[in-house]
Amino acid sequence: MLTRRSVIGGLAAMPAVSASHAAKPVKIRFGLGFQFVADNPFTSGSPLATAHDAFYFEQEFRNEPNVQIEWLRMKGQGPQLNEAFANGQIDFAGEGDLPSLIGRSRGLRTKILMASGTKTHTWLAVPPDSTIKSIEQLRGAKVAIFRGTNRQLAVDKILAAHGLSEKDLQVYNMDIAASYAALATKNIDAAWGDSDIVALQDQGLAKVIYTTKGDDARLTRNSCLNVSETFERDHPDLVARVVKVLVQAAFWSSQEANRDALMDLWAKSGLSPRIIRAEFDGEALAYRMSPLLDPFVHEAYRSLARQARIYGLVRNDVSVDDWFEPRYLLTALRELNLEHAWTQYDPSGKPLKQAPA
Repeated sequence: MLTRRSVIGGLAAMPAVSASHAAKPVKIRFGLGFQFVADNPFTSGSPLATAHDAFYFEQEFRNEPNVQIEWLRMKGQGPQLNEAFANGQIDFAGEGDLPSLIGRSRGLRTKILMASGTKTHTWLAVPPDSTIKSIEQLRGAKVAIFRGTNRQLAVDKILAAHGLSEKDLQVYNMDIAASYAALATKNIDAAWGDSDIVALQDQGLAKVIYTTKGDDARLTRNSCLNVSETFERDHPDLVARVVKVLVQAAFWSSQEANRDALMDLWAKSGLSPRIIRAEFDGEALAYRMSPLLDPFVHEAYRSLARQARIYGLVRNDVSVDDWFEPRYLLTALRELNLEHAWTQYDPSGKPLKQAPA
């Protein structure tokens, strides 16, 4: 097991106690919308997960007793994170693109500060004896999709790329656990999920017939760190420190020399190393752990807003460009001398040779 010291040893020296927080206690409340294994408190798959699992924030504020770090686990993922933001229960969350967009369309006031897990893959599996071998063969099939999560529109884009839509399927709205159980018992014909679906395949209960890995990057999913506008207005200094710490976590998570240690850290979540590695094998960690709000991320959210409107998932056009607040990220990159640590990608997902002005 990795210790706090071994994982965080490379962090910069901690700043002195901020005068603005020397007397008045303040909580920094993070919402975690990841999948959790039973009551295991750890999670995996993003820079935020790294920072959580290795106690980056606790280390950052260890000499400031009036600054408390609080983590709230949201098993309902995106929809529950939106509810927590609406009720003033959390200040930050690493949230998937679709649920955060839906929240914005309903009046949630947040800002996007940095990427926190981009280009996440979507997997499709069928029962092991199924005759379905391609996405095109899903027409008329009973298919599980977890609606309201950022997986839904990714699936819709994948279907469209293969000449289908949800209307061509018998869609069952199931969360991940329910859909995997239904797949294992053959109550459905197929299920869209994450890399953990390979566990069913390893048990002989399913077979994976498609993944976005190696496909068009625009078919993948993205998550970003959101902050409530209220917290950002009241505590810009703390927002700056949160982003800086997460950039450090992203940088550590992006180093190929740390791949084994990163997989071991994330395995504390209870997910098997096989599942975690299945998601990231064959791809550079820096490609997936980049915090940059580059043209690819911007266009992914613009495209998502258009798609959500077409599909009736939001009632009105959603403004995206003024949602992004990159100044904290740019400051952190400059202070940490990491301005060129990650590659920027254009709207189609191809690397930019030179950063845009």
